[in-house]
Amino acid sequence: MKIMEFDELKKVWDNQNKKTMYTIDESALHNIITSKKKGAIHKAKFMEYILVGTNLLAGSAIFIAHFAKNRDTILDLVMAVFMFATAAIILYFRSQRLSGKEKFDRSINGDLEHGLSDARYVVRMSKTMQYYFVAIATLTVFTKGFDNLTFSLVLIGVFAFVLYASTWEHKWYVNKYNELKKLKKTLDED
Repeated sequence: MKIMEFDELKKVWDNQNKKTMYTIDESALHNIITSKKKGAIHKAKFMEYILVGTNLLAGSAIFIAHFAKNRDTILDLVMAVFMFATAAIILYFRSQRLSGKEKFDRSINGDLEHGLSDARYVVRMSKTMQYYFVAIATLTVFTKGFDNLTFSLVLIGVFAFVLYASTWEHKWYVNKYNELKKLKKTLDED
């Protein structure tokens, strides 16, 4: 009789081991994913507004200053046109990003894919803007000329510091993107 009891206990034990020890609260998970998606959308929107606004403002100021000072250098105009073109390109990519949101459904996976898409967009834009900043900094240094060596060195130092700081910001965006990728990987495994 004792052997039968042991076999029955073993069956119960085996059945319990096959069951999942925890369950996922899908609505809580969906809320977390929605929150991360909104964070990615907010970062993308904020970055777009800042970049378009600063490029339009700086491009306009350079353009006006060029004609107000009657300068002969073409670098001012090149930089202003470069800034206007950058603002237009960012607006184009913004419209592409906004029109692409319709392809994501309102499910856990759909919201996660939407968040990943916008986070990827922010990471790419952040990296691209670092290269853009180097181009603008180079044009600015050459526009100002090297007549005053101290001013040129200070200007280069400021640009180097801003570029260094932007790498930390970029790493932050990459970390947020990687968090979403890990979450997707975890969900795909389950």
